[in-house]
Amino acid sequence: MQTEVISEGKIQEKRGISSAVLKNIAVVTMLIDHIGAVIVTRLLIRNGLYEAMANQEAYTAWMGQNGRMYGIYMAMRIIGRFAFPIYCFLLVEGFQKTHNVKKYLGRMFLFALISEVPFDLAFSGKAWYPAYQNVFFTLLLGLLVIAGLHLVEQHFVGTTVGKTILRVGLNAVIILTGCVLGLVLKTDYDFKGILAITVLYLFRNRKKAQMWAGVIIFLLMDSLEMFAALSFILIWFYNGTRGRQNKYFFYFFYPAHLLLLWLVCVAMGIAGIPAI
Repeated sequence: MQTEVISEGKIQEKRGISSAVLKNIAVVTMLIDHIGAVIVTRLLIRNGLYEAMANQEAYTAWMGQNGRMYGIYMAMRIIGRFAFPIYCFLLVEGFQKTHNVKKYLGRMFLFALISEVPFDLAFSGKAWYPAYQNVFFTLLLGLLVIAGLHLVEQHFVGTTVGKTILRVGLNAVIILTGCVLGLVLKTDYDFKGILAITVLYLFRNRKKAQMWAGVIIFLLMDSLEMFAALSFILIWFYNGTRGRQNKYFFYFFYPAHLLLLWLVCVAMGIAGIPAI
């Protein structure tokens, strides 16, 4: 893929993938994942998934009747693992390129609030479900952490032993605080999401190391998340360009698609079944 860039008044082509293409891939894979997590999960539960887990004989019989649907569900969830690493990477890129970090943080916080009710409806069937918060809160905490690390880098410059120890100590406190908040607030991906964003930021100036660090941290998550490591194949081809995109598309798409999925569940008569 080639992206047009302007250099010295001339249009040149730059090989690779723009942030717009990465973002579109993340949106599509996230949508597929959420269809599986919100709709197909409820269908599986309605068909007796929980009852089938009582013993091996019941589970085998249940799989004989629902194996195809379960296979579709797993395929959708695996495809969906591509989305979050891409969003983490683009968050780090966005932080480095933004002209106003405060506005970036404010925008993230606003849409975290806007998205919470659609998120809770989609996954729990309730308008308020405090045990699980949407991914915007995860991205917000990650953004706060890397903004804090950046401030430390700016204000504690130097190679003396004292400044190095202070810098490392402050960074550790910032990262630990972000991870604890992710756990306490029960955000999507909890502390693991915060660590993923932090690692991608710390290795931002060394692309190969950044890619491997990202792969490792997702491999260390649960068995399903190991498929997320494959997303770094796409991220490797990122060419540093913005591409053609609507800046606010994802912000509005996230709560809108969750609300739409919940309405589909209502129409199917399965909205009252919690998907989490």
